[in-house]
Amino acid sequence: MKTRTGGLCPCLGAIALSLGLWLGWLASASALPEVIDNGWSPLNLQQVLLVPGQPVELMLRATPPQAGATVSYQLLDYCGKTIRSEKVVADAEGLAKIPLTLPAGYYTLSIAGQERTIGLISQPENTTRDSFFSIDAAMSWLTPVEKRAELISNLKALGISMVRERLSWGQINSDLEKWDWETPRKYESTRQLYREAGLPVLEMFHDAPRWVLGNVAGTGKPSVDRKYPEDLQATSNSWQRIARQWQKYWGAVEAWNEPDILFGGNLPADQYLPLLKTVRYALGESKVATPLGGGVFAYYSPPFFDLAARNGLLTECDFVSFHYYQDALGIEDRAKKMRDWLAQYGQETKPLWITEIGCPIAGKPAQFPTLIEQQKSALEFAMKTVEARACGIANYFAFVYVFYPETGKNFGMIDGKGAPLRSLSAYATTIRLLAGASYLGDVKGMETSVQRARVFDLVNSEALVVLATGKLRSNAVKVSFPVLAIYGVDGRKLELLSDGRVPMDDGMAYIRVKKEALAGVLDKDTQANRLYALSQKKTPPLKPASPIILQPLIDRDSVQATSCGYLLSETTKLYPLRLKVNNLSGQDREVLVTVANAQKIPVKVGARSGMVVEREIDVATLPMDQFGSNILTVTATSTGDAPISPVAISLSLPRGLEVHLKNAEYQFALPIAELNRWEKNAAGRMDWLQTTEMPFGYKISIGAPDKWAFPKFTLPQEVDRLKVEAVAVRVRCEKEAIVRLATWDEAGRFQCTGYSIIRPDGKWHVAYIPLQSFLSCVPGRPMLGPQISVGINSKEIENKVEISDFYLLGGSRKSAASQ
Repeated sequence: MKTRTGGLCPCLGAIALSLGLWLGWLASASALPEVIDNGWSPLNLQQVLLVPGQPVELMLRATPPQAGATVSYQLLDYCGKTIRSEKVVADAEGLAKIPLTLPAGYYTLSIAGQERTIGLISQPENTTRDSFFSIDAAMSWLTPVEKRAELISNLKALGISMVRERLSWGQINSDLEKWDWETPRKYESTRQLYREAGLPVLEMFHDAPRWVLGNVAGTGKPSVDRKYPEDLQATSNSWQRIARQWQKYWGAVEAWNEPDILFGGNLPADQYLPLLKTVRYALGESKVATPLGGGVFAYYSPPFFDLAARNGLLTECDFVSFHYYQDALGIEDRAKKMRDWLAQYGQETKPLWITEIGCPIAGKPAQFPTLIEQQKSALEFAMKTVEARACGIANYFAFVYVFYPETGKNFGMIDGKGAPLRSLSAYATTIRLLAGASYLGDVKGMETSVQRARVFDLVNSEALVVLATGKLRSNAVKVSFPVLAIYGVDGRKLELLSDGRVPMDDGMAYIRVKKEALAGVLDKDTQANRLYALSQKKTPPLKPASPIILQPLIDRDSVQATSCGYLLSETTKLYPLRLKVNNLSGQDREVLVTVANAQKIPVKVGARSGMVVEREIDVATLPMDQFGSNILTVTATSTGDAPISPVAISLSLPRGLEVHLKNAEYQFALPIAELNRWEKNAAGRMDWLQTTEMPFGYKISIGAPDKWAFPKFTLPQEVDRLKVEAVAVRVRCEKEAIVRLATWDEAGRFQCTGYSIIRPDGKWHVAYIPLQSFLSCVPGRPMLGPQISVGINSKEIENKVEISDFYLLGGSRKSAASQ
């Protein structure tokens, strides 16, 4: 299934993408994925977790049972070294019992004659619960019901503090008074299993029942293309009922998932926030104090973030969550950017949760992943966990616990039969070693091969130094302090080499030391420490939720919606504002609505109803933001009520190239007519187009479901990429598609806009794209890679894109946003 690429980005191999969207397919899938056991497997999945030094018998049973059969096996350690090779004979009940007494670490048991390898984790049970260490379990959608109890029991033993789950709101409340708490996915019974294991649930949903979506104007029929509910009163009633039913299972709730991309219908934040505000009000009315998370961002997208904050996101949620699937070393930069954004709106200390973070393992789904691929994944998981901890992330949900195959990879931390992979062992080790620890700083003066040298306070007189080179089979590293103990990524005990160096075969090592031993080498003046200190400060409590919710209603025929705002046509001078003033309370309300800081409109709204305010707004008179869009702000007050959250609508009028060129000190016109600089890159046929009036274009013919086309243009060496802050391009697209600006960095990693930069209507448009609107995970300022593209995710088999002008801009003389 290629749901991710079909609507957002092309499959280009090295794309770092958030994976939450891929799970959307499973919300309505009729069957759950399962790998059939047809060989020797553990009698139950709890047996794959062992206690170091404690003798156990691992009991295997074949399908079908094979009493008296001889089972030959090999036991291997984390590095793939054979510990022993032996045979056992199955008893009369068909059980093959393998005696094991193992030190801490990760092991595999390979059964001769079958493609079956069983992963084993040996470590002390993690009894210290640290709220940071959580996991995205997704069992409601991904795991057969009969396996859930054992897998949940293992999570408790591994030290997990909270699990993220998925809910289909439309399944449990398919009509006004129609409720099904179980459904075929066994939602409630699964949550009861979590509760019995002492594991609170982070509840997440990203669908809405059709009966709350609203009707198509003039038809009375339910809308099928809306993402968010239009009927906020019905939404409030539904979520009050859900909260009363399930609050006993919850540790937190996330309102929606990845609203900045397809789950949000590529709509701007003004459409998402009314839902968040409604859920918050519903929780309050139900007397449910469960923390509410907002944002749930797929990408780092400043225009979406800015608009979300203008629409009240930061005053309507207890924590902000986001997803991260990029390089571990980029977490510090991402955390800083998130804190800088929060500080811009006076919320610098608001808790940040990463509710999806992971690393896929390459290989065929039906086969146990190779040693090297597993070790890469384990190292990446461990480094990401340590970095997030050091940078003050409040809660961290590793993605994803259970088996989840996709396009030749498994994103799960267990295999298809429930046995742990090395990534799960790595995560369990970070939990065991870092639970309760606080970040102190970095070790100074380490060898250049060491990318990170984080230090954590273990509360007693000891500290934990975590060294990371980020590369497997790294050379050993010299340290300047006495060592108490060393552990590998899987928690196995390592020994100092004879010359006093620390082995780094795993690409990472945990070193226990006396805190006093770090005197003189501990650097507390680090970016991570500044971020960690902010995370330790208390955030003021939210003010009470208002029953008055302002809700912009959009006419898709008059505007082109993108995740960053609305693109207006050349003929649009007056924006037709339609604003619904919702009153979710049981009393009538008198509300004073202020539009664009000027027009004051008194509105009387009956109990549990809404009134629509309509005005025409001269867009050119509105103030502009840093991204060159006009911002229409609507505020409201109501006597005796809690503060009413505002609405901010981002409107982009067409502007000619001359406006942007006039205001840019640095300008570089790309020689797009030089076809030798272009490289074909599409899911099907791609042909170049070129005329004297149109220096470059391309047409495609793609029959595949995933109709992507992203031709690569290599930038001239004369381009000073350090000066480039934005791109301006004059382009047209013949048929329906999402038109994106994209770039590849030196390592071939791909990033693109999460929104369409123009209307795909066959007309010429000028798009102005600030780099910070889509580039992320780059230390310092965003920078284009050496290759760039104007590409499409086409909705038609045949399509055509033409480009007349392509400029790189920077160093604004006077911001285009002020014109």
